[in-house]
This record gives sequence, structure tokens and C-alpha cells, in this order.
Amino acid sequence: MANNRNLELCCLNRYRPASWPPFRLGECLRKSTPDLSSFLVFELLHTKQYRLLTRFVCRLVVPSINPVNCSLFCIIHPHRCNDSHNLTVATVIQNYMCLSVLVTNAQSKQTLAIVRGLSNFGYDIITVGAHPRSQSFYSKHCLAGIQVADSETNPRRFTADVNKAVQDYNIDVVLPVSSSDTMAIARYREEFGDRVQIPIADYEILVAAFDKELTFDHAREQDIPIPETYCPTDRAELEDLADDLSYPVVVKLRQTSASEGLRYAHSRDELLSVYELDGPDGVSTEYERPLVQEYIEGDIHDVCVLFQDGELKRALTQKRLRMYPASGGGGVVNVTTDRPELIELAEDLLSTLDYHGVAQVEFMIEEGTGDPYLIEVNPKLWGTSGLSIAAGVNFPKYLVEVSQGKTLERNLSDYEVGLTYVWLSPGLLGNVEQSDGVVEALIDIRRVHASNGQTDLDFSDPIPHLVRMPQIAWIVFRSLFSRLS
Repeated sequence: MANNRNLELCCLNRYRPASWPPFRLGECLRKSTPDLSSFLVFELLHTKQYRLLTRFVCRLVVPSINPVNCSLFCIIHPHRCNDSHNLTVATVIQNYMCLSVLVTNAQSKQTLAIVRGLSNFGYDIITVGAHPRSQSFYSKHCLAGIQVADSETNPRRFTADVNKAVQDYNIDVVLPVSSSDTMAIARYREEFGDRVQIPIADYEILVAAFDKELTFDHAREQDIPIPETYCPTDRAELEDLADDLSYPVVVKLRQTSASEGLRYAHSRDELLSVYELDGPDGVSTEYERPLVQEYIEGDIHDVCVLFQDGELKRALTQKRLRMYPASGGGGVVNVTTDRPELIELAEDLLSTLDYHGVAQVEFMIEEGTGDPYLIEVNPKLWGTSGLSIAAGVNFPKYLVEVSQGKTLERNLSDYEVGLTYVWLSPGLLGNVEQSDGVVEALIDIRRVHASNGQTDLDFSDPIPHLVRMPQIAWIVFRSLFSRLS
């Protein structure tokens, strides 16, 4: 027994979570006796930091576990044992093991909200991200954080990294978050096999929703109002078009979200100049044929939806009170609204694509007339997911349920209307940009919070915010310095 005990200690010390991959623990188990395997498994079961190892070990050694040790499990985990007299090894493992969910884009604010939103349902949550200090890595609800390749610059490598994490951590469900994450995983979906569930639409459908030209073509077919939109094929066509346009106009990339690649042109010469700029200040980068669109003055309203096999199951509407950047970026101060007519338009648009999964459909409500115009579709989990969850529509939870074969009932109105939400880090940056200074920005945030408002700050899970603080401070400093200079 002494030799077995030494082997057990070797396993625990050498193959703890900090020294992944976990499958090497099997080398120890294959050299041990069935009784030692059983003891090791149940030793891991009551040690929280070894939950990830436990997930793998349980599946590896179930055939060799001594059923006598089930009683030990009941002593350690009485809340998981309904009937200790009729408890089998399979029941023990089934009761302990819960769904494992991998969430991408760990550096984003919506991934942190998703991790927290899933934490109350017993899921084992793993996050992946390109940044080595992604904030969600440090959430108390995240069992492990894994650095992966950037899906924008290297989607093939990103997919391979995620697939490796799926295998190493025995992942049951993958929730892609950003647009590039979603498109990359959908494109190479077959490489993940059948064991892991990924509740997103097929790649071709996502392309039709993500490419604005294809989206607007489909919207025209469904009689959904859109701004006057043009997609010139060459310079000559652009010059002819520029002579007939009413300015200002919007120039945007076909496959982006928020304000990336978004520019405004107030004259013919400015349009020709902006259209052909390369790099971060332009719109011509690697995407061909950007769009030229009629400028409509008004407020942006979002329709957040979840479809299951082409049928709308959940929906929520919200209005952007403040954006960052102010010219048309993502919402940093939003409020939930009740706009069933917008939900109906979003349903008409996506149901005819046989859409599956979540999406955010953006409408511009024209000032003066109140007419809605489709702006774009983001076929992904949106940046303002924290507000949806706080208002009572936990889209990530419903996605997990859909992935497990549960048929959702249609419910489009069961959420809190009039709830205001502030995202502190981008909200502070946006308010600094649009206010007279940091103090005024903080006062504005406080005013919103006091009037039926919430923020993404969670004092029970503070470390992610501490990780972000130096980054926020540096960006605020640069913003103030540029304004003073």
C-alpha cells in the first residue's frame, strides 16, 4: 500500500491542473490497482481545484472503480446522493459530472457576463482567448483559461486550438462569442466531430447574415425596410454613383460589427478618398467592395433573438443610450424596451433563412418619422449580453439547453422593460470622450445606476475588473491627453 500511496501522491503533484494536459494522469492510473484508482478518483472528487482532473479521471477509470467506495462518495457529497442504498458507480459519476461549456473570446465583456450568467446552473466553464491576460480567465466561475490563436488573423490555427481544448477538457458544449470566432468554428465545424455540441447556424447561413450585402438582398426580398444601399463594383461605378448621392453617406465594410470600418463622407471627394483608404483608418482592407449607404438620423434599437431550427423562441429589444465610439459603436449604456414590431421584422428576416442560434438585429429608428430601417445583423452573442441576462433572458443558458436537445417554448415578452445597464470599462471611455472629463463621466454613470440601472461590476467576482483596470487607465489617459493636446 505504501508504494500505491507514493504513486498516488506522484499523480496528484505531477499532474495537477497547472501542468496540463490532464490525459497524462492515465499513465499513473494504468500502473495502479483498481482500489487505488477508486481511491484516487474519490480523493479528487472532494477537492475543488481538481474538478477538471476529476472529469477526465472518472471517464477513464469507471470500469475499474470498486462499488464499495460509492459510500465514500455519499459521505463527501451527500447532496448528490438521493438514495445511498441503491447507488451504482454509474450513478455516482452521472451525479457528479455536469456539462462542461467552453466559451470563446475571454477578453470581451460579453464573455465575462456569459461566464457569470452560466455559473448558477452547475456547468463547468472553460474560457479561451487570444490575450494572455484575458479578464474571464480570472473569474472565480471559470475553471480554466486557455490562450489560443487569434481567430481574426489565423482562423485555422484558432479552430485547431479550440478543438484541442475540447478534447483535453472533455467539453460538451462550445459557445462561440465574437463574429470571427463564430465564423471560424462554423467553417471548420466538421473537425470537432459529433460529441461536442455547437449551437450555431450552418456556415452558409451565417455568411448570408454576416455579409451586409447578402443581408440587404435578403431583406429586400422580405420587404423589410433598409437604407438606400449601393455596392460599387469598380472605381468607375463609384465615381458615377458619387455624382448622384445626397450627402452625408455612410461607408462600411460588408463583414464587420459595431464601428469597425465605419466611415462617413460629407462630399464626393471625401467619399472617393475614404472608400479607397487601406488599414485601420479606411474601409478597403482585405474586404472587397465596401457598401455606400444612405445616412439616416435616429436612434439604434437592437433586437436580440434566439432561434431553434428556424423558429423564434426568445427575444428582447433594447435601445442604445450611449455608444463607444459615439459615431456608431457598440452600446455602453443601454435600456431594455418593448418593441414587438421590431421583433416581428427580425423574425421575418431570420426565419426565412431557417436560422438557428442567437443573433442581434440592429434597426435605426428614423428621427421625426419613427420608421425602422434594418442596419445589420450580428449572428453571434452580442456585446451587451450582460443586460439581456440581467433583464431575465439568459440567452447563453438557453443555448446550452438547445444544444442538449431541449425544445424551448416560445416566450418573447418575459423580461424586465426599462432596465438600464452600464458597462463600466467601455462606458467610462465613452463617457470621457463625450463629457468634459473623468469626474463628469463618473457622475453620469452614477446617475444612470441610481435610476433603475445596473453595471457589470460584480464585487463577488472582482479579479477580472482588477485585471482590466490598468488597461482602462491607460486608454483614458491617452484619450484625455489627445483632447488636451
